[in-house]
Amino acid sequence: MLAEEADIAPQWFAVRTPRTVALEAALADMGIETFCPRERIRLADGRWSEPRPIVAHLLFIRTLASQALDIERDAREGRLPALWVYRYADSRRLHPISQREMRLFMLLTAGDNDRCEVYHRDDFAKGDRVRVMGGGFEGYEGYVRKIRNDRRIVVEIKGVCALALPFIPLGLLSKVPQS
Repeated sequence: MLAEEADIAPQWFAVRTPRTVALEAALADMGIETFCPRERIRLADGRWSEPRPIVAHLLFIRTLASQALDIERDAREGRLPALWVYRYADSRRLHPISQREMRLFMLLTAGDNDRCEVYHRDDFAKGDRVRVMGGGFEGYEGYVRKIRNDRRIVVEIKGVCALALPFIPLGLLSKVPQS
């Protein structure tokens, strides 16, 4: 995407950085909206850890495409922590993430969702594309995949990451015809 094509409204972009916390703070100081899903884990002594990013070195920013390019340039010139804005694999164009994909990603990483299995049913096999027909994830598409011996619905942010959906009753799933 050329910067001028997307400067009408802010969009979400994925950013790879070795210094997630420092970059998030610097961008917040600049008034840039960021999203970095975090988790806490229970330590051996029963206490909870400090929040840490769920996906290492990944931060999402919501900004104009031209500003994303400016931020990347500022990082190259040392004014911001190192970062790389995700681009399409087949070109140098920025890879914006749709608002719909970001809403789902935020919902899945909210912290209060239990990760549950998709119960066995013969209609759905590993690799099948499915669509959620109701509930909070209605309209989203993904594919069936085994994760730690549980069948889950996986939704992908193309070129960035994939997430396993929490429990979805099988009655709310339908196969997507192969095209």
